[in-house]
Amino acid sequence: MNWKKPFTAALAALASVVLLITPLSTSALTYTPDTFEVHSESAILVNTDTGTVVYEKNADQQMLPASLVKIMTFIIAVETWSDLDGTTITMSRAVQDELYGRDASNAGILVGETVTLRNLLYALMLNSACEAASMIAEYYGNGDQQPFIDAMNAKAQEIGCTNTHFTNAHGLDDPNQYSTARDMYLITQYAYNMPIYDDRPLDADSKAQSQQIFDVISSTDNYYISPTNLRDKQVVVHTNAMVREGNEYYYEYSRGVKTGTTDQNTKNLVTAGSKDGFNYICVVMGAQNLDDAGNATNYTYIDTINLYDWAFDTFATRTVVTTGDYIEEANVQLASGKNYVLLSPAQDVICLIPNEDLLDLSTIQKVATVNDEILAPVHKGDVLGSLELRLQDETLATVDLVATEDVEVSWVSWTFYQIGQFFTNIWVILALVVIVVLVVILILVRPKRKKKGRGGKTKYRHLR
Repeated sequence: MNWKKPFTAALAALASVVLLITPLSTSALTYTPDTFEVHSESAILVNTDTGTVVYEKNADQQMLPASLVKIMTFIIAVETWSDLDGTTITMSRAVQDELYGRDASNAGILVGETVTLRNLLYALMLNSACEAASMIAEYYGNGDQQPFIDAMNAKAQEIGCTNTHFTNAHGLDDPNQYSTARDMYLITQYAYNMPIYDDRPLDADSKAQSQQIFDVISSTDNYYISPTNLRDKQVVVHTNAMVREGNEYYYEYSRGVKTGTTDQNTKNLVTAGSKDGFNYICVVMGAQNLDDAGNATNYTYIDTINLYDWAFDTFATRTVVTTGDYIEEANVQLASGKNYVLLSPAQDVICLIPNEDLLDLSTIQKVATVNDEILAPVHKGDVLGSLELRLQDETLATVDLVATEDVEVSWVSWTFYQIGQFFTNIWVILALVVIVVLVVILILVRPKRKKKGRGGKTKYRHLR
């Protein structure tokens, strides 16, 4: 790999992929690989081990999601009905009329055909069957698809999507239906994290890494839908060429998830990728089908493979600081005996950063900030400051600094300190001032006594 600016690359990568055992304050920087161009109009690559963005391009730009919408359709379906084999849905004439003449991808389900929810989900995710999506939405609303669409939008808000709005369950273009690469990542990550599992053995054509239901279904190469009341068993094949062996774009480290094609013939793709214990979700949207010379080219696959190869070849997990590192010595007031304490990070800082030959950890600055006034007693684990990790004047991460041991208090020092604090307290001072003012006022307004006559007797005028 040609690293023209390895130090700058390392800086940006470090900032974008820090992981702590507990939440960490980070500042995001951007990084663009210099060995290839991402042709898709919008893209995002996220390391799911850390939840941090490795690469992004126009990730918040509203795009036509096309069949990526079906990921949300899947989510609502499995969260609504737990019995995938016992829940059956019949194809209606209304669904057929809705999709007729719209060149919608389908699994050939016939009017009056009854299909289990499990089989509909396979048709939805592998074959991108639009009628499966509408059947699920219609069944949810007892003939009305709008309640299902409302549930999709509510779930998007719950997940944290800020630029997504759904108007249908199948993804056919609508000017009021849109999403972004970042929001589609959030939706896909949510689907992977649903606590819904499949107790059946994994299919031989599945690349799922667990029994989690979304992983199982979306990672299956092909699947036989069981016979129905109107048809014998039917095969559905994944539209994502990256998961089909023998295909030009087959990629062994990829699995799932969903393809999408708009009416403008631009393409979208969401995939998951895993290698050597590192896991990613990649979303590319708005990819053209022709190169500069006018030749047919599927840039969704090219961009995705390039991004995965770059990430897998470039980044490694490395420990930047640990809880055993002594970072700073802090002065402790009112202490009995030792009047200082050593500070260490509250948790290990584990980073996904460029390989060792691209970044020397000693180049990372450790800027400690200690609380202005630290009073005894101090207990081991007390937060007494913070550590800022910096590289080339950019803040990479901030972590708490904590005391490594107890420091006892001197009660004599503490008593005098409290007395001093009492008499220097602004409210105490104000109270004393008020008291003095009141005393002065009382003295000034005190009534004078009448003078007595000579001998101490009062003279009276005799009345006649």
